[in-house]
Amino acid sequence: MDNELVGQIVVAIGGVLSAGVPLIGNRNNRKSLRDDADRDIAAMNALPETHPARDAYDALIKRQAVRMSAELDLRRDPFGIGLAVAFIVIGSLGGVLIFQDQSISRWWLIGVALAFLFGSAGLAQDASKRKRDDKGRPVDGDQEKPIDVKPAEEPAEEK
Repeated sequence: MDNELVGQIVVAIGGVLSAGVPLIGNRNNRKSLRDDADRDIAAMNALPETHPARDAYDALIKRQAVRMSAELDLRRDPFGIGLAVAFIVIGSLGGVLIFQDQSISRWWLIGVALAFLFGSAGLAQDASKRKRDDKGRPVDGDQEKPIDVKPAEEPAEEK
Protein backbone atom coordinates (compact mmCIF):
# COMPACT_ATOMS: atom_id res chain seq x y z
CA MET A 1 0.00 0.00 0.00
CA ASP A 2 1.12 3.51 -0.76
CA ASN A 3 2.01 5.78 2.19
CA GLU A 4 -0.31 8.44 0.79
CA LEU A 5 -3.25 6.01 0.82
CA VAL A 6 -2.46 4.95 4.39
CA GLY A 7 -2.35 8.61 5.40
CA GLN A 8 -5.74 9.29 3.83
CA ILE A 9 -7.26 6.28 5.56
CA VAL A 10 -5.85 7.38 8.93
CA VAL A 11 -7.22 10.89 8.43
CA ALA A 12 -10.64 9.48 7.52
CA ILE A 13 -10.71 7.21 10.58
CA GLY A 14 -9.56 10.10 12.78
CA GLY A 15 -12.36 12.29 11.43
CA VAL A 16 -14.98 9.65 12.19
CA LEU A 17 -13.60 9.09 15.68
CA SER A 18 -13.41 12.80 16.44
CA ALA A 19 -17.07 13.14 15.48
CA GLY A 20 -18.21 10.00 17.32
CA VAL A 21 -16.34 10.18 20.62
CA PRO A 22 -18.13 13.33 21.92
CA LEU A 23 -21.47 11.69 21.16
CA ILE A 24 -20.57 8.75 23.39
CA GLY A 25 -19.68 11.14 26.21
CA ASN A 26 -22.93 13.07 25.82
CA ARG A 27 -24.93 9.86 26.07
CA ASN A 28 -24.03 9.53 29.76
CA ASN A 29 -25.16 13.10 30.49
CA ARG A 30 -28.63 12.77 28.95
CA LYS A 31 -31.65 12.66 31.18
CA SER A 32 -33.93 9.69 30.77
CA LEU A 33 -37.61 9.25 31.42
CA ARG A 34 -36.69 7.41 34.59
CA ASP A 35 -34.73 10.46 35.83
CA ASP A 36 -37.76 12.64 35.15
CA ALA A 37 -40.03 10.24 37.02
CA ASP A 38 -37.65 10.13 40.00
CA ARG A 39 -37.54 13.94 40.08
CA ASP A 40 -41.35 14.15 39.90
CA ILE A 41 -41.79 11.56 42.66
CA ALA A 42 -39.44 13.53 44.91
CA ALA A 43 -41.34 16.74 44.15
CA MET A 44 -44.69 15.08 44.86
CA ASN A 45 -43.44 13.64 48.15
CA ALA A 46 -42.25 17.09 49.20
CA LEU A 47 -45.79 18.46 48.88
CA PRO A 48 -48.28 18.24 51.76
CA GLU A 49 -50.90 15.49 51.47
CA THR A 50 -53.73 17.95 50.86
CA HIS A 51 -51.97 20.02 48.20
CA PRO A 52 -53.95 20.14 44.92
CA ALA A 53 -50.80 19.65 42.79
CA ARG A 54 -50.32 16.12 44.21
CA ASP A 55 -53.08 14.79 41.95
CA ALA A 56 -51.42 16.33 38.89
CA TYR A 57 -48.05 14.83 39.89
CA ASP A 58 -49.70 11.46 40.50
CA ALA A 59 -51.26 11.45 37.01
CA LEU A 60 -47.96 12.55 35.46
CA ILE A 61 -46.02 9.79 37.22
CA LYS A 62 -48.55 7.18 36.10
CA ARG A 63 -48.23 8.34 32.45
CA GLN A 64 -44.44 8.17 32.72
CA ALA A 65 -44.66 4.63 34.12
CA VAL A 66 -46.83 3.57 31.18
CA ARG A 67 -44.33 5.07 28.71
CA MET A 68 -41.37 3.42 30.47
CA SER A 69 -43.02 0.00 30.37
CA ALA A 70 -43.83 0.45 26.67
CA GLU A 71 -40.22 1.45 25.94
CA LEU A 72 -38.87 -1.73 27.57
CA ASP A 73 -40.05 -3.74 24.57
CA LEU A 74 -38.14 -1.54 22.08
CA ARG A 75 -34.60 -2.57 21.19
CA ARG A 76 -31.96 -2.44 18.45
CA ASP A 77 -30.44 -5.37 16.53
CA PRO A 78 -26.69 -5.40 17.35
CA PHE A 79 -25.80 -8.10 14.81
CA GLY A 80 -27.55 -6.17 12.03
CA ILE A 81 -25.81 -2.95 13.08
CA GLY A 82 -22.41 -4.67 12.96
CA LEU A 83 -23.13 -6.18 9.56
CA ALA A 84 -24.35 -2.85 8.20
CA VAL A 85 -21.26 -1.04 9.46
CA ALA A 86 -19.08 -3.73 7.84
CA PHE A 87 -20.83 -3.17 4.49
CA ILE A 88 -20.38 0.60 4.82
CA VAL A 89 -16.67 0.23 5.67
CA ILE A 90 -16.11 -2.23 2.80
CA GLY A 91 -17.91 0.09 0.41
CA SER A 92 -16.00 3.15 1.58
CA LEU A 93 -12.56 1.54 1.58
CA GLY A 94 -13.28 -0.20 -1.74
CA GLY A 95 -14.22 3.13 -3.30
CA VAL A 96 -11.04 4.79 -2.02
CA LEU A 97 -8.96 1.87 -3.28
CA ILE A 98 -10.58 1.95 -6.74
CA PHE A 99 -9.90 5.66 -7.15
CA GLN A 100 -6.33 5.36 -5.84
CA ASP A 101 -5.28 2.36 -7.95
CA GLN A 102 -5.62 3.17 -11.64
CA SER A 103 -5.24 -0.49 -12.66
CA ILE A 104 -8.60 -1.48 -11.09
CA SER A 105 -11.55 -1.18 -13.45
CA ARG A 106 -14.09 1.52 -12.60
CA TRP A 107 -16.86 -1.05 -13.10
CA TRP A 108 -16.08 -2.28 -9.60
CA LEU A 109 -17.63 0.96 -8.34
CA ILE A 110 -21.07 -0.53 -9.00
CA GLY A 111 -20.44 -3.33 -6.50
CA VAL A 112 -18.85 -0.97 -4.01
CA ALA A 113 -21.79 1.44 -4.29
CA LEU A 114 -24.25 -1.43 -3.76
CA ALA A 115 -22.34 -2.57 -0.66
CA PHE A 116 -22.47 0.98 0.71
CA LEU A 117 -26.20 1.29 -0.06
CA PHE A 118 -27.01 -2.08 1.54
CA GLY A 119 -25.04 -1.06 4.61
CA SER A 120 -26.81 2.30 4.84
CA ALA A 121 -30.26 0.73 4.49
CA GLY A 122 -29.41 -1.99 7.02
CA LEU A 123 -28.08 0.53 9.51
CA ALA A 124 -31.23 2.63 9.20
CA GLN A 125 -33.41 -0.41 9.87
CA ASP A 126 -31.39 -2.15 12.58
CA ALA A 127 -30.25 0.89 14.57
CA SER A 128 -33.78 2.18 15.15
CA LYS A 129 -35.46 1.06 18.36
CA ARG A 130 -38.35 -1.20 17.44
CA LYS A 131 -40.26 -4.06 18.93
CA ARG A 132 -38.41 -7.19 17.74
CA ASP A 133 -38.76 -10.94 17.97
CA ASP A 134 -36.09 -13.24 19.48
CA LYS A 135 -34.07 -13.26 16.24
CA GLY A 136 -33.98 -9.47 16.00
CA ARG A 137 -36.53 -9.12 13.20
CA PRO A 138 -38.97 -6.21 13.53
CA VAL A 139 -42.49 -7.06 14.61
CA ASP A 140 -45.09 -5.55 12.27
CA GLY A 141 -45.97 -1.89 12.66
CA ASP A 142 -45.26 -1.36 16.36
CA GLN A 143 -42.68 1.39 15.81
CA GLU A 144 -44.92 3.61 13.70
CA LYS A 145 -47.72 3.76 16.28
CA PRO A 146 -47.15 6.50 18.86
CA ILE A 147 -47.56 5.52 22.47
CA ASP A 148 -51.06 6.63 23.40
CA VAL A 149 -51.02 8.00 26.92
CA LYS A 150 -54.15 9.91 27.80
CA PRO A 151 -54.02 12.41 30.64
CA ALA A 152 -56.05 11.60 33.71
CA GLU A 153 -59.44 13.22 33.65
CA GLU A 154 -60.09 16.02 36.08
CA PRO A 155 -62.63 15.12 38.76
CA ALA A 156 -65.93 16.89 38.20
CA GLU A 157 -66.70 19.54 40.76
CA GLU A 158 -69.99 19.06 42.59
CA LYS A 159 -72.19 22.08 43.30
